[in-house]
Amino acid sequence: MQARARGFLLYLCNSNGDPKEEKSLVMSFMERQIRGMIVVPSAGDLTPFSALRAEGIPYIFLNRTFREDLGHCLREDNEGAAGEIVSYLLQKGRRHVAGLFLDFENMIYLERYNGMKKSEEKFGISWDESLILRNAGNGDFTSRFRNLFLQENAPDAIFASNDMLAFDAYRVLYELKERIPEDVMVIGFDDTQMAKKIYPQLSSYRMPIATIAESAIQCILEPGKPRQGIIVGELIKRMSTGD
Repeated sequence: MQARARGFLLYLCNSNGDPKEEKSLVMSFMERQIRGMIVVPSAGDLTPFSALRAEGIPYIFLNRTFREDLGHCLREDNEGAAGEIVSYLLQKGRRHVAGLFLDFENMIYLERYNGMKKSEEKFGISWDESLILRNAGNGDFTSRFRNLFLQENAPDAIFASNDMLAFDAYRVLYELKERIPEDVMVIGFDDTQMAKKIYPQLSSYRMPIATIAESAIQCILEPGKPRQGIIVGELIKRMSTGD
């Protein structure tokens, strides 16, 4: 709305997670003399965006954090959010919380991992790496997730670092005849629309989308202005945690 109110035209495009297509789109938009670009990058290769920087075209990354280009990342409090999630599960009496994470190349997942770890340490829980699935989006998720429940310290709660991983966990828990939330509590991240439609409804962490969008537009249209600090969301409690 901010962009349209100022007379700017918005272009929307999707690279479908293909880095080559992403690079092609960046080059194509540069030829159209765009004012700026808001991006959810497909991978950790930031080479295509160096051309934007060289031409003085402002850009901002959403839902990604890259060490080598932090100045162009709209930061969310991923570590604090994960800490709040895991603390809530521990307050509910759960002591074997499994964590499901995508590739740490995207720093938001490393930040969520660190938040989980610090929360357990705060509660005096010994960190157990055997309850962590890294790169959960790669390989055979089903067998890897099933193996967690073959351990002596099988999970009694799941922190999924995004809702899609939580939905995958639901499917396998159903196959294992593990009840949600009686046997295993589950909390996701992003609070997607499906979180309210799946049964039992998924507890999830919601980031303020409107605030993020407004901040991103401000970064593009007013690049010299101070940016909003790290963005904080809220834990939405539903049936998957007994709420």
